[in-house]
This record gives sequence, C-alpha cells and structure tokens, in this order.
Amino acid sequence: MLQNEYLEVLVAVYYLKKEKQDKPVHSGNIAQTLSLSDEEAISKLKYLIEKGYIKSLGGILGNEAYVELTSRGIDYIENPYDSLRKDEGLIVSQVNNLSISNIGSQGAKINIIDSSIILRNTLEINNDEQNKINDKLSQIKEILDKSAESNENLNQIMEGIKESLEKSDRVVVAQKLSVFQKIISRVKDFQVLLQSTLSVYEIFKIIFHL
Repeated sequence: MLQNEYLEVLVAVYYLKKEKQDKPVHSGNIAQTLSLSDEEAISKLKYLIEKGYIKSLGGILGNEAYVELTSRGIDYIENPYDSLRKDEGLIVSQVNNLSISNIGSQGAKINIIDSSIILRNTLEINNDEQNKINDKLSQIKEILDKSAESNENLNQIMEGIKESLEKSDRVVVAQKLSVFQKIISRVKDFQVLLQSTLSVYEIFKIIFHL
C-alpha cells in the first residue's frame, strides 16, 4: 500500500493528466502543484515508476521528466478496493496451506502443513474501528461541504457506507467506499481530490488492518 507521500504524487499526476488530457504531465508541474522541489518530485516519481503506477515518456533527464499513469495507477485512484485486492492480496475466505512431497512410484503424499482461517475480513468491525472510520467520513464530509463539490449522490453513498458500517460488514463497506472514491476522482478541485483520497485510503487501512 502506498505511503501518503507517494499517494499524493500519484493523485497529482492523475489530476494534472485530466487537465492536459492527451498530453503527458511534466514533473515541474507536479512539483509546483505539491510545493515540492524538482529533486523531491523526481525521487517520488522514480519510486512510482519502479512500482508500476506511472510510466515515463523518454526517460528521466536530470531533474525533469514527462509521465503518464499506467492502468495500475488509474485503478489505485478510481477503484481502490479492486486495486488493494490485487496489490495487497486481501484474504476474504478460508485459506489452507498445503505441501506436496514424496512424489514417487506410490504417487504423491500430501502433508497438511497448516490450515487456518484468516479473520481479517470476517470479524465484526469493533466500536473503536467504527469510531475511527466515522471520524474520517466526517472529515471528508467537511472537505466536500466547504467546496463546491458536494452533491446528493455523494451524500447518499456516504450514508450507505455508514449503514453498512453499523452492520459490521467489512467487504460491503469497502465496496461502497470504492464507489464513493470513483465519484470523488471526478471532482475539479485538486485539494478536495487529494484530501478525500488520502482519507479514503486511511479508512481502507482501518477496515483491513493494513
């Protein structure tokens, strides 16, 4: 899971790419958007390139580069639940670890090394987790209300998240949160996009103990 310092850069690339549409994003624009030095921007871009979230066009020349998002980078902003399931290998059911050994004329002998149920997604969301998630949702609501980006659709989805939260269903909360983030990704205000996305990922950390 990306640390906030890299997620901020990914969000900036996503936002600037929407503005430029068919043109790549220059590292200098990213640095300016996030109040970073050119060196800091390039360092973080190199990390995101290495991890496959963005790609450079023409390579990095000194302290500048032109970059674009990869499909993995787009998914990380628009579809966080699916992205985390792939990147973090989120377990949603029972897992049995088996090893096969002693393969010979008598066939394969199966040795059960370990059999355990991963409770990450099956335990109820406890009160402490619910309070932390509700605090994050309130922060997002405050950000939206202070901007021109708040709308009835977002409010309805947020209420749906809270209802699922009361039912302690981690997966449903995560799925609804991902839909919410998809809509957030369309906002026109960069700070709303940035702060809301950071808060959404903080909630995912709470849900799945990341």
